[in-house]
Amino acid sequence: MIEQPAKKIRLVKKSPSGVISAAVYIGRLEKCTSSNSALQLLLRVAEHLHFDEDDLQVSIKKLMDYYSVEKESAVRVVVLTILGDIGCDFSSDVATLLDDVIALTRNEDSHKVIAQTLTTLLKLAKCINNPDTNMKLIDLAKKYLKDTSHSVKSKCLYLIGELLPLGDPSVPTTLHLINCYTHSQDARVRSAAYKTLIGLHERGLNLDFSLYRDICKSLNDDYEIVRQSALKLVWILAQRYPENKISLNNQGEEIRLVDDAFGLISNGVNDLSMHVRTQVGMCYAVINSPAPSSDTILKFTAGLVMGISMDAELWYSLRVHYGLSVILL
Repeated sequence: MIEQPAKKIRLVKKSPSGVISAAVYIGRLEKCTSSNSALQLLLRVAEHLHFDEDDLQVSIKKLMDYYSVEKESAVRVVVLTILGDIGCDFSSDVATLLDDVIALTRNEDSHKVIAQTLTTLLKLAKCINNPDTNMKLIDLAKKYLKDTSHSVKSKCLYLIGELLPLGDPSVPTTLHLINCYTHSQDARVRSAAYKTLIGLHERGLNLDFSLYRDICKSLNDDYEIVRQSALKLVWILAQRYPENKISLNNQGEEIRLVDDAFGLISNGVNDLSMHVRTQVGMCYAVINSPAPSSDTILKFTAGLVMGISMDAELWYSLRVHYGLSVILL
C-alpha cells in the first residue's frame, strides 16, 4: 500500500477579539480624495493589520482594485507591501495571491514599484516554498534584470539567490548570469551580484574555482561595498579549494590558493574603508601549521598592523623560507 504524503495545514491568523478589522480602513480607500490621504490610510492599515475571516478576500480585492487606479507610485508600493503581509500572515491561498500580484503588476513601469513587487513575490514564495513557483519567479526576475534601475537589478539578483533550487540543471547557466553582473557599471549591482554568490554558498552551493581570478580583481574596485563582498568571497573560495594551485608569475611558479588568498586578505588592512578593514578582521588568517615561534607571529602580525602590504609574492617568500602555512578560519 502506497503511503499518502502528509497534507500540509496552514494556520490563518485571526483578529484578536475587540480589535477593529483592517477591512474597515481599507473600505474607506474609495472615499479618499488624494493620494496623500490614501497613503495615510494605508499606513494605518499596515500598523493595525488584523482581519475578520469573512473580510479577508474582500479586502484583498479592494486593495488590488485601488492599486489599478492609483497613479502615485509610493501608494502602490505600500499596497504591495500590505498584500505581502496579508499573504504570509492571514491568507490560506498564498499561491493564488502570488499569481494575482504578478498579473496586477505586469504592466508596471515604476522602478520603485517593480522593486517592491519582487520583494512581495519573494516573501509570498517563501511562505509556500513550491519548486515550480520558485522557478517561475526566477524566470520573471531574469526578465526584470534588463531593467535600467540598480534597485530592480539588485532585487532580481537577491530573489534568484534565495529561490534557486541548488540541484536544478539550470544552476550553472544561472551562476554564469549572476557572475556577468559582477562586471556591471553600477557598483551597487556588482555588490549585489557578489552577495548573491555568497548567499548561494551559505545555502550549500559549491562555487566554482574558476571565479577566483575575477573576484580577486574586484579587491581593487573603487567602491568599498564591492571590495567588502569580494573579500569575503576570496575567503570562501580559499576554504573550499585551499590546495588548488595559483600561477604566481610568468616564470611558472605556483602557490596554493589559500596562501594567495591570505596575502590578498592581509593587504586589506591598508584599505581606507573601515568596513573593509573590519571584513579583513573577520576573515583574518591564523598561522597554524607547522607552528612558528611566538616571535615570528608577533613580527608578522606587527607588520600587518603597521600597514606593510603582504602581496602574494611576499607571502610566498615567507612560506618558502620559513616553512609557514596558513588556514583561514
